[in-house]
Amino acid sequence: MFKPRSWFAPLLSTVMGLGAAILTAIPGQAAENITVRWAGTDITISVNDLNNFAQGRPVGSDLRALLTLVSPEVQQSIREALTSPVPISPQSIQQIVNRGDTFSIFLTRLSNVIRAEPAVSLTDPAIATAIITAAQSPQGLSFLSAIQSFPAETLLFDLNVFLTYLQQLNDQLLATEAIVNRIQQRSQPADANLQQRYQSPGPNAVQVQTLNWQDPQRNRPVPTDVYLPSGTTQNLPLVVISHGLGESRQTFAYLARHLASHGYAVAVPEHVTTSAQSFENILVGISSPPGPQALLDIPTDIRFVLDQLAATRTIAARVQTQKAAVIGHSYGGYGAIAVAGAPLSPVNARQQCEPLDRFRNNLSTLLQCIAINLPQPSYSLSDPRIVAAVAADGLSSDVFGPASLAQVTVPTLIWGGSRDVVTPLKPEAVAAFQQLGSRQKWLALAVNGTHFTVLPPNSQQPQGFQINLPPELIGPSQAAGNRLFQGLTLAFLDQTLRGQPASLLPTTGTTTIATPELQVLLTQQAP
Repeated sequence: MFKPRSWFAPLLSTVMGLGAAILTAIPGQAAENITVRWAGTDITISVNDLNNFAQGRPVGSDLRALLTLVSPEVQQSIREALTSPVPISPQSIQQIVNRGDTFSIFLTRLSNVIRAEPAVSLTDPAIATAIITAAQSPQGLSFLSAIQSFPAETLLFDLNVFLTYLQQLNDQLLATEAIVNRIQQRSQPADANLQQRYQSPGPNAVQVQTLNWQDPQRNRPVPTDVYLPSGTTQNLPLVVISHGLGESRQTFAYLARHLASHGYAVAVPEHVTTSAQSFENILVGISSPPGPQALLDIPTDIRFVLDQLAATRTIAARVQTQKAAVIGHSYGGYGAIAVAGAPLSPVNARQQCEPLDRFRNNLSTLLQCIAINLPQPSYSLSDPRIVAAVAADGLSSDVFGPASLAQVTVPTLIWGGSRDVVTPLKPEAVAAFQQLGSRQKWLALAVNGTHFTVLPPNSQQPQGFQINLPPELIGPSQAAGNRLFQGLTLAFLDQTLRGQPASLLPTTGTTTIATPELQVLLTQQAP
């Protein structure tokens, strides 16, 4: 029997919390029973019994039998997921449901596991009303409160399908462990002095200028922070940093300051429809979630910033605006690969995503699959000024595919974490690394790193919107991840933009760069 890894329990809790959405429909009679289908047998559990379990009270024999299938740790995660309210306002829920795209894909996939008998159509407009009704209840929108708005007497939970999904997820985890083991076996430690050199601040003080640019062609603001080393040094190499969904141009201020202290000009634009402020507006119901247009806007923002930098006399006088490197995280990692030469491919997305109810053990596909709604078969969003790229935890498998990634020929560094449950290592980072057309490419594998390892800890971020994640999803140490990421990125840029001799970057084999809390395996060889 499959036994989930201990760090996987928070993900289970999160998915169950989101799954409350599909369990709300036409307000009316509360569901009384949940039928669990397993091994050819239907086991019916009363909702009252489920509530007793959630409250830590004794339960009946049928539910006790089912609970023996999972560990006490996972039982506790399920108990918390049953009652934990989803931290989204009723107004926001209505925005999300009405928008469709990612949410509808999620519901379609989830319906393979949880559905009503008799069936309720996911397109029924009353679902949105019922979700809001549950969210307005005193306990907020949760699995149990959602049941109170369910239109049928019985919910069907297909445990056979659910356990199949878990087994596939476990197989992916085992495949990731095998990749890590293979790379570790051939790895040699990097020179400690070199690591310290690249991770330490540079000799320059840093000046920051905020430029509130507006793209008139798209009627879109692109506010940008520009970090420059103080003084009159000219011919500065240029770097653009692209943030991810729910992040901001302040998220990577630590990296921008580090690079600027070493003599780089760094521009950090805000992608307004995928930023932290936009995400906060979604959660309170002010705005809608980003649709497929975001896939076009992110790389277009980067290209626009390059144009504006070249047109700003005081910056162009000091900066090499006709060639630049790009660094991106998550959604921004997608943007970095796009401007580096990979065409966005809705055709590949359709091939990978349809039918939409097919299980995908990759949360990022919920964002990538919205590309199927773009009208053109392909979009070339590259910029010839981009001469090097870093993609950390980037989206790639559906939005690009092998044919698109083969068109990236500039030096590229792909960063991925072995415990990334948002953009899993094998289908996103490893596959992208293998499919890139560049002759100079490196894979940086953060052992036990997650999707959030390169982000600064909340305590070090500017005040504003923050997401408090469980420690298992954050990983061993964000502070260590920041040090390793900024040091490795600087070494990559020194070699590719400045033409300095190879240092931390191996020409053959694998190098390990590490802190006591975290290690990164850096290789040019296919895992």
